[in-house]
Amino acid sequence: ACTAGSRASFSRPGAVSPLASVMSSGAIDVKDVKVKDAAGEKALNAPMVTLLELFRFYGPEERAMLAVGVLFCMIGGVAFPCINIAFGELLDSTASMSNIEETTKNAVMFMIGVALVLGVSLAAGFGLVGWAAARGASNVRREYLKSMMAQDVAFFDAAKAGELSAATSEKVQILQNGTAKKMGELVQSTFTGVGGLAVGFYFSWELSLVIMAGGALLAGG
Repeated sequence: ACTAGSRASFSRPGAVSPLASVMSSGAIDVKDVKVKDAAGEKALNAPMVTLLELFRFYGPEERAMLAVGVLFCMIGGVAFPCINIAFGELLDSTASMSNIEETTKNAVMFMIGVALVLGVSLAAGFGLVGWAAARGASNVRREYLKSMMAQDVAFFDAAKAGELSAATSEKVQILQNGTAKKMGELVQSTFTGVGGLAVGFYFSWELSLVIMAGGALLAGG
């Protein structure tokens, strides 16, 4: 069988499903694929793959889209802390007694600019990363089909009806979700944290050090 933890018997000893072959080659991780041989049932644990190996089925176009999408997600992540600067400018403008109208106008325009940069960058970033992930998932399905067609007839006799297609759909969808939305969120969140620290240290490095020390204590507790 192709699903993790599932069982299937094959006519030839040591047979491994084509999905496990494609997964262990760097596309998808399978924790526990079980087969039966002459000595009995044993578990074949596919090794974990690195983050870069998840994209081994990406072609040049998919990699270009991924790179541009990640760049936009970086810009969107850095733009998030700028919202605090915009709010600070707006509050300062309301507290100022001289030229309130001009100061407020500048603060509002700054907020609009940040919102536009944030919206465009995140929309483009998540769109391109998701598009590249969909194309990459299609490539994985194509390679899996090639591997499956190379199997002996006995392999298909042992499999249950619809089992192979269900396993393909499930595992490839997991891969696509991980390399699409979650990939964009990882990049965005990382650069949001870095940008927040940069803004904090720029305006008050003493207060930022105190907050970081408190955060470390909370994390340790």
